[in-house]
Amino acid sequence: MKTFAAPMSDMINLFKSFPDMTIEEHPIKVAEGDWTAVLGIISGTFTNPMVLPDGTTIPPTGKKARMRMATFARWKNDQIAEDILFWDRAEWMRQLGVGK
Repeated sequence: MKTFAAPMSDMINLFKSFPDMTIEEHPIKVAEGDWTAVLGIISGTFTNPMVLPDGTTIPPTGKKARMRMATFARWKNDQIAEDILFWDRAEWMRQLGVGK
């Protein structure tokens, strides 16, 4: 599986493109010290234009997509101080009909 470490702007744009995005499950959760790691599955419908990192856009296809994701978070004072997100962007795009 190819993964991608996403900047926060990518995650914001993802939620704008998939306003019905939901976290279906978090089957694996671990913690050590001030770090947590969670694997999960998210899904949503591509209903708004997707802004790519280069500023171009992909028009919505209306297709639903489902993908695995992982998040690693460092906690401070009961709040997330640092969050690292990963997902398989190629698989996501393939499901939407915009990738290979």
